[in-house]
Amino acid sequence: MLLTEGKFLPRAGSVLLTVILSFVSVGAASAQGLADSVSRLEREVAALQQAVSALEAASQPLHLTVDCAAGEKVANALERTAGRTGPVTITIMGTCLESVAIVSRKDVTIQGASAGDGLQAPNPTENVLSLHRAHNIHLNQLALNSGNTGVFASDGTSFFADDITVTDTETAVSVLLNSVGVLTNSVLDTNQAGLFVPIRGVLFAQGLLVANTHGIGVNADGGFAELRDSQIVNSGGLGLFAQNGGAINFSHSTVDGGDGVQVNQGGSANIDFGSVIRNSRRLGVAVHGASIILADVLITDSLETGVGLFNGSRVAFSAGTRIENNGGDGVLLLGGSSIRPEGFTVQNNGGNGISIADTSVAEMGPSTIVNNAGWGIFCVPAPAVAQIHGDPGTVTGNGAGQVSCPIVP
Repeated sequence: MLLTEGKFLPRAGSVLLTVILSFVSVGAASAQGLADSVSRLEREVAALQQAVSALEAASQPLHLTVDCAAGEKVANALERTAGRTGPVTITIMGTCLESVAIVSRKDVTIQGASAGDGLQAPNPTENVLSLHRAHNIHLNQLALNSGNTGVFASDGTSFFADDITVTDTETAVSVLLNSVGVLTNSVLDTNQAGLFVPIRGVLFAQGLLVANTHGIGVNADGGFAELRDSQIVNSGGLGLFAQNGGAINFSHSTVDGGDGVQVNQGGSANIDFGSVIRNSRRLGVAVHGASIILADVLITDSLETGVGLFNGSRVAFSAGTRIENNGGDGVLLLGGSSIRPEGFTVQNNGGNGISIADTSVAEMGPSTIVNNAGWGIFCVPAPAVAQIHGDPGTVTGNGAGQVSCPIVP
């Protein structure tokens, strides 16, 4: 009817055209929106690719050289590496007069280009190298001189030092507060103190020489130190010292000279596997209210007693341990102390082989106690109640007599 009469055809066509134009407009808008989305996505992808490239660049190993003679500084080189996540190696040429701190970093190596290259603290109150919250730090062929502390590690630091030399500091190396250090093939010479491992510090050393220390060679005052194949030589004070929860493991190693070894209350020590304590100016080993183990150890040529126990101390001796040629008694027990020897030898000492006082006790296993200048085993008479338990083994050739003690089976 509409087509026949022709009355409504123009209106219908207009409406249809409007609808078509609307669809075309919507389609055009959708296409533009899609194009905008694609463009935005392309920009975001490009930015992401740029960020990935930056991360890849930051993660690549970086090697820098610091020429001290030219006025360059290690601290400036560290600043240049800020933000990098890859390993960083800084090689020092010559000796830089500066105090360096590595804070909240990881995978950093500082090394000398040649033997003797390294760092010297600019004044006595500053540390040469400080490590705080630093992880996997490597120090190689590095000389550290003067200052307060050569290497100061704290706050959860981990470091590895090989072939380093530390001289003329107040303390050569300090490791504390949940930090762990490893020293290999290194020399700590002519420092006021050698190794200092206080509360929650851990240090492992192999092939270490601690020489000519004015005070204590190795001080585990609340921390843990393990030394293997190492030498503590000519200390002005004690060679080894542990107290306040501190512990020392000392294997295949030597303390030569100084005031020997001392373990105080709360400390402990295992000295074993062919270690030697010799030429002590006082006692070879002194134990005050603590417990230690001596296994396959030679204690010789002390000016005074070889091993002295005081204030309820306890020492276990195993086979292979020899206490000989000391100026005083081989072993001295005071203050309710006790020993448990199994197959050890006490010989050629200037006093008694074993002296036992007050309420102290020797729980003997078969041993060899021969050729001492005094008694083989001497117990202070009443009112002391010193005594020995078990079989003392071979006791012969002693100058004053063999056994003066009551033996309790």
